[in-house]
Amino acid sequence: MTKETSKIIPNSYQTPNFLVDVIMRLLTGNEQKCVDVICRKTFGWQKRSDRISKSQLIGFTGIGSQSVDRCMAELVKYRVVIRVAESIHNLGVEWSIQTDDGLIDLTGLRERDVNRRKINSQRASKARSKNKVGMSDNPTMSDIPPGGLSDIPHKSHYQKKNSSSSSATGEKIILFFRQEIVKVTPTIKEELMNAKTIYSEEWVLEALAEAVHYNKRSWAYAETILKRWKAEGFKTKKKGASNATSNKRSERVSKLATNYTDQDREAARHIVERNGTKTKRM
Repeated sequence: MTKETSKIIPNSYQTPNFLVDVIMRLLTGNEQKCVDVICRKTFGWQKRSDRISKSQLIGFTGIGSQSVDRCMAELVKYRVVIRVAESIHNLGVEWSIQTDDGLIDLTGLRERDVNRRKINSQRASKARSKNKVGMSDNPTMSDIPPGGLSDIPHKSHYQKKNSSSSSATGEKIILFFRQEIVKVTPTIKEELMNAKTIYSEEWVLEALAEAVHYNKRSWAYAETILKRWKAEGFKTKKKGASNATSNKRSERVSKLATNYTDQDREAARHIVERNGTKTKRM
């Protein structure tokens, strides 16, 4: 493009040096954009002030409506720009650049800048600590995790499950029901959680174990057991049963509810089947 047709012409409008040398570093990027627009609409036309609509500010700066309002309010607060007159006939507010440096609140701008930098530093520090993985920028041997720096995850990289939180969410009950009775639907899950709240986790697990023991694999059967225990007492379920049988059943519940491998699940099923067979022979 030749110089004759180029739209980029040096020194097309003036900007007071003071705004660049002193004020600019104390302003946000969006605030500086608004100042530049006012300079363009005033000094660029050899005027001290001009009516500039909000839509013009948005169009020139590319920032949102609320951001424009916030920026202009801050510029007026620290007297960088002057709100000369209010909008009339939707022509926009009349704006002017402050040309008396003694009237600009430099002290307030500097204090705001210090506070803003402090807040940004705290946010950055918080973000770094949140994303920290236990390694410094220049890791030493003590910084390297057991799995090394390989892309393959080491077992130490995974967070261990909290047994108390798992119990709190009813994971043992859900797992036992899914493995030994039937698929857990949203409705069943809700009923199991309600039962856990009403009867306790121990009662629900024992009732489910009873249902499996007698090959009555349904929630309705287990719920009937829970209602009976609540009416007659939890201890009544052990009448006629030896302590050994009760202990085996509790052990079976514990294993099925806490182990996750396929081998453990298969072993648990064999335990249930073997105990059921012995009961029938007796």
